[in-house]
Amino acid sequence: GPMQFMPGTWRKYGVDGNGDGKVDITSAYDSLHAAAKYLAASGAASGKIEQALLAYNHSIAYVRKVVSIARQLGY
Repeated sequence: GPMQFMPGTWRKYGVDGNGDGKVDITSAYDSLHAAAKYLAASGAASGKIEQALLAYNHSIAYVRKVVSIARQLGY
């Protein structure tokens, strides 16, 4: 799907993000809501953004890139 969830992770965090009654890994709406749920559970909800990003993608370079882009965009 759009957020590239592993099947086990999708089973745990997948949600019906667009209210159509289906939890569909190929739906951008469902995948984005599931990603938010996953990131929140991984630390973002308590302000640990880097920890949450590292849980999503186990690459320090990825985390640095995302944080850098977020700062450039004013987040």
